[in-house]
Amino acid sequence: MILPTWLVLCVGVLCYFALPIAIWCIRKDRVRNILTIVFFCMYLIVLFCGVFGSLAISENQIIVDFDFGGQWCSKTIKWSLSHIATFDLVINLLMLIPVGMMIYYFARKKQWWAKLLILIGFGLLTGLLIETCQFVLPIPRSVQLSDVLLNCLSVTVGGLIAWGYLAIIKKIRKY
Repeated sequence: MILPTWLVLCVGVLCYFALPIAIWCIRKDRVRNILTIVFFCMYLIVLFCGVFGSLAISENQIIVDFDFGGQWCSKTIKWSLSHIATFDLVINLLMLIPVGMMIYYFARKKQWWAKLLILIGFGLLTGLLIETCQFVLPIPRSVQLSDVLLNCLSVTVGGLIAWGYLAIIKKIRKY
């Protein structure tokens, strides 16, 4: 599958910034919750392609290819935190921000420390699940401890962004 880079960037900006604010500004809870779940399902499809597909990114296009021709459980796990590439750092920090936003949104009535524990726990579990799938499935991906930690941080950052969004929306609604 070949996608234009400009399209991917536009969809990314919409998914990470515009859609959450637009959806959360809707006053009817039922409509807002349905749109949030629909948006999240679309995000999960994109996440699946990114995690289990092979990405080739250039200035003009992004190629997503699914290659399941490798060996099952044939990878080594990189335990060191010193080999993190800049691309991996950016991707892993951005990848799960919508997950953190979704968790914060649905846990917004809990105490701050409970939200933080939920975000960190879900971030660790999601990172472990992704890395376990990359280890077990015959896909061309490496398995790294740093990815789990960065995924956890990504979910937590997503929760902080949602906190900021909801605080802004609350102030807007007061006026």
